[in-house]
Amino acid sequence: MNSDQSHLTEDTVSQSGWVFADLLVALSVIFLATISFVPNIGSGDAERPGSAGGPQSGSIALEPGKLVRSEGFSQLYRAVSVEKLVADIEEFQVSTGIPSNVEVVALQFIGSASEVGERSGILDALEFSVKLQNANLDEFADTSISIETSEKLVPGQVVVRAVFGSR
Repeated sequence: MNSDQSHLTEDTVSQSGWVFADLLVALSVIFLATISFVPNIGSGDAERPGSAGGPQSGSIALEPGKLVRSEGFSQLYRAVSVEKLVADIEEFQVSTGIPSNVEVVALQFIGSASEVGERSGILDALEFSVKLQNANLDEFADTSISIETSEKLVPGQVVVRAVFGSR
């Protein structure tokens, strides 16, 4: 091997730093893309508009046939009321300017992770979702529903999060 050929070979060890940096950038992009909205859980009362537990909104742009994401609806409830939930979602849609053809594609019910007596927060969240499903409302017929728990909620509280989109 002469000296001209030795300079033409590529040193892969020096390239490993760039590969590692590119990997970190890619992982950061994936992480930032998967962050979803977080409910604003405070001492506010869900019955008072504009309180710390009230709905949060963001800008929304409609693209036909694609999922539309905004900061989304997030509401803290202290009592199970399907009628109140439906009214709050409709009010949120009107107040944020979400078009009427954009529907709720996902609902998440979050109950307290702590237990009081024999009742746990997961049962509160489950009761809320079952009552909504039993109401047989057309606007929620194809809505995906999930049940979660959070240690940040006190027993008896349920946070409902909704994601709007078009199918």
